[in-house]
Amino acid sequence: MTSTVMDRVTVPAAAAAIEHPMIRFTEALDQLKAEHEVLRGKLQEFAVIEEVIRAGKRDTDWYGTLRNLKERVETFLRLLDDHSEREDLTLFPTVKMYMEESAAVIDVLEEDHQLAVQYIQAFLEELKHSVSPIYQGCAARIIELLMNAHRLLHDHFKAEERLIYPLADQILDDIDYLSC
Repeated sequence: MTSTVMDRVTVPAAAAAIEHPMIRFTEALDQLKAEHEVLRGKLQEFAVIEEVIRAGKRDTDWYGTLRNLKERVETFLRLLDDHSEREDLTLFPTVKMYMEESAAVIDVLEEDHQLAVQYIQAFLEELKHSVSPIYQGCAARIIELLMNAHRLLHDHFKAEERLIYPLADQILDDIDYLSC
């Protein structure tokens, strides 16, 4: 009885194939793209709340609304931090290694991200020191900090999708082509 190559393949060898860096890179890239949609949806929720406050009555106390929003923003910030960490560990190093010119783009994206986080932290800090009642003018001023972060992150996501993700897809295409 002759054995074939397939007969000699062991489970550990198959498991090693699953652990291949490019498979992990592909999975991470897919996850990061999906996370953009989730994060973008949460940013849109913040924009809706901002619109409600601006359209509301001047003498309405927005304290409860902003406190509820604070909890949402804290959850968002944790998701954003996790997302950013995954980008820093999987996506950006590979893209930088593949194309040196992309390092400057990634640096600018990182600066935008940090500025957006600073706006979010300023929003949270402002709420930390706020007491009821918070009328429309004050509420609008506080939520404007969050809207600054919203605009930066919206542009940040679009830039990643326009500049970084196509490079990552090209890396995968090149590796696929070279492995044939």
